[in-house]
Amino acid sequence: MFLGKNQIKFLFLQMNYYTFILTILWLANVAVIIYFIIHKNFYIILSVLSLLIYPIIVELIYSFIIPHLGNLEEEIGQIQKSYLAQIVYSDQYNFRAFGLESFHKFDARKYENIKQKLFGQITEPYYLSRQMILKLGMSKLYLIQLCYSLRICKYIELPLFILPGWFLRAKILDPMYLAASGTVIATEIALQKKWAINLGGGFHHASCNSGGGFCVYPDITFAVRYIQIFKKEAIKNKKIMILDLDAHQGNGYERDLLDDNILIMDVYNHSLNYPNDSIAKQAIQYSYNVSYYDTSQSYLEIVQKVEQIIKEKNVGFLIYNAGSDILADDPLGCLNLSTDCMIARDRMVFDICKAQDVPVIMLLSGGYQKSNAEFIAKSINQIITSRGASKRPSR
Repeated sequence: MFLGKNQIKFLFLQMNYYTFILTILWLANVAVIIYFIIHKNFYIILSVLSLLIYPIIVELIYSFIIPHLGNLEEEIGQIQKSYLAQIVYSDQYNFRAFGLESFHKFDARKYENIKQKLFGQITEPYYLSRQMILKLGMSKLYLIQLCYSLRICKYIELPLFILPGWFLRAKILDPMYLAASGTVIATEIALQKKWAINLGGGFHHASCNSGGGFCVYPDITFAVRYIQIFKKEAIKNKKIMILDLDAHQGNGYERDLLDDNILIMDVYNHSLNYPNDSIAKQAIQYSYNVSYYDTSQSYLEIVQKVEQIIKEKNVGFLIYNAGSDILADDPLGCLNLSTDCMIARDRMVFDICKAQDVPVIMLLSGGYQKSNAEFIAKSINQIITSRGASKRPSR
């Protein structure tokens, strides 16, 4: 089946097609370099320089020219269509890099393992266009940095800098970009149906200008900006709130939102060395410390405080970053909470939002034990049962 003109144009605006272009150009450059090496030609120096410079040229074209070819209104209309399912997921969320992903503490199949245990149907996301993510605040300079392996490896904390940038983009960045796109789609679904869960995302260490901690695309900032720019009337000019219950400080979106009137409640282990971002902390209105010695009761008492904040501050939308690295034995969270506590936490947040008639999206964020998927799925199934499951899939 052949693609029509509009389908080809839409495909051209997607990041995975962009990755394909980088791949072809890289292979062409390498072929030219090999040719000049064989023939001992002086132009090999120019070819090596070209290998370093061509990503910048392609990126500049994509950031300054390609956005003008797209129709943002059409894309907004696509995002704002009616949805049937409130669980957002794609098989492409999972990281598959010929086994290299196993060297990271993160469970590369986490999202897939959760999805297999869920009751409900799903909405499958698609890549947001370059025009859209620039509109949502993504830095053009940061996008140039993501063309190079050294910068990517810094953000994902894997020593894979010997691999070409296009490979890391295809196997690691593109899944993250699709998951970040899924967060924006989940935001729209929640505005329509009061709740949604993205089985990925929650990249709370990523800002529009930088990444870190295996977070590259700032999906939480994207969600906030999407509401501010396109859906402000939908929340009747009420406040947006971020409830971050990952075990680490959410410094990425906090840096992005330093000058915004956004409510942030960040509950994390203050004793952790990472990220310990003092500048980002200035954006937090409600900061609570949890430690290894906190019990389920003391932890849930902190979480319960969100109810009063929602009432007093006239909250109209909640972004819930539901990290599972709070669980006992997590190698990075260093907390000692039970799976029952995590499930009760998630149910509490959704029950509070339902009682206050506040739309909520849930993002999965951190969690580094392979056993987590079973309990995250159990928690989400409980939410689906209490809030109503989707009857058929949405594409």
